[in-house]
Amino acid sequence: MYKNQYEKEIVSDKELSRKKSNVNDIVQDTISKYDIVLKLICGLEEEIVKLKKAVSIDFEVNEEAVDRAEKISKIAFALQSCVDDKEGGDLAKNLHWLYRFVRFSCKRLIDNEDLTYIKPAHLIAKDLKEGWLGIPSEQRN
Repeated sequence: MYKNQYEKEIVSDKELSRKKSNVNDIVQDTISKYDIVLKLICGLEEEIVKLKKAVSIDFEVNEEAVDRAEKISKIAFALQSCVDDKEGGDLAKNLHWLYRFVRFSCKRLIDNEDLTYIKPAHLIAKDLKEGWLGIPSEQRN
């Protein structure tokens, strides 16, 4: 029926897109919002650790450090976009500032080769991870 595996994958992708036209439907069927944010926060903390290792050899910004900083900034931006400003109140404002600081620290590293903000950004990521894991299971959705 199919000429090759590639053609079969294309057909199955088209069928999936017809079944699930809304990304939110796909996400809600497979993984909770809590788990998505948890994966992002864990990824943020993990990438900062890798960044610290990349610059620890000679205490200079290298290509790997810039790549990691760009990835960290993207993760922080994704987390920032998950914050519910309408329902979040002061907590949402504080989270925005924390994510902005992480992005600022990456920008300083990329543009000015400034490593002074990496440690505070790592502490923020660790605290966010600890706080997120501390949410009682009955309040997770």
